[in-house]
Amino acid sequence: MDNRFRNLAYSILEDYQDHTKFYTDGSKTETGVGASVYYNNVIKMIKLPNFCSIFTAEALAISHALEIVKQQKIDQALILSDSLSALKSILNTKQPNTISRIIQNQISLLNINNQIITLLWIPSHVGIPGNETTDIYAKRAITSPDAISVQTCSLSDIKGVIQALTLEKWQYRWASSQTKLNEIKLSINPWPTYLTNRRHEVIINRLRIGHTWLTHRHLMRREDPDLCTTCGEALTVKHILLYCRNYADTRTALSIPEHLYETLGPDHENTVKIIKFLKITKLYNLI
Repeated sequence: MDNRFRNLAYSILEDYQDHTKFYTDGSKTETGVGASVYYNNVIKMIKLPNFCSIFTAEALAISHALEIVKQQKIDQALILSDSLSALKSILNTKQPNTISRIIQNQISLLNINNQIITLLWIPSHVGIPGNETTDIYAKRAITSPDAISVQTCSLSDIKGVIQALTLEKWQYRWASSQTKLNEIKLSINPWPTYLTNRRHEVIINRLRIGHTWLTHRHLMRREDPDLCTTCGEALTVKHILLYCRNYADTRTALSIPEHLYETLGPDHENTVKIIKFLKITKLYNLI
């Protein structure tokens, strides 16, 4: 299959022998983001902000290739990229990505100056020398001192940063707060739900937030908080599910977990156990 793609690419490239060929690529790793342009045995490496996407890196490489075409007054240029998403975005004239719109404007200005620009997709990692070269240098650009550092990014990149910072701050506030729910839910990430019974879903959610009719009916009655009639302890969801001696045998029989974050967590098996526990202990209708 690789040979077929490579041979097809070579066949197409033969039609552009009079064009200056620009191989472009982008790379994103845990350590950073880089891009490169390879043409006429010349390499240009670009280092982008770490929060940029691989899409931005691929598109920016194309933009830098066009800038070279402009500066060197190249009459005919073939811009090659293995990023189909970047090329499709450039062709989108209705709602292009931020950088794609810049590229569209670059191409328009070059065309006005009678400079012909052709964009071409080529498959990656099939042994096309120019493409393999720019792939290597896109990765090197992340750490190379020879790479040009730019602060270019797209609107979607900025949105991603804002979202990440917001979630980080939310997680910090969540972990720092003292509520019954965050005692069992350590992360702000959503939990999956496996319950199809609406009543069961309501019951589990009430247990998770610690607000049930059994444990909070005193508020309606304007009375003092209830105590467990067996243990003399405050009547709370945690006490009922984990500690109350009156329900010890039922907890053991059902293998109820010893920690509340497991008992009322997202695990479907434990959720089923709790529903059974409530029915056996006749607490089901008191939640």
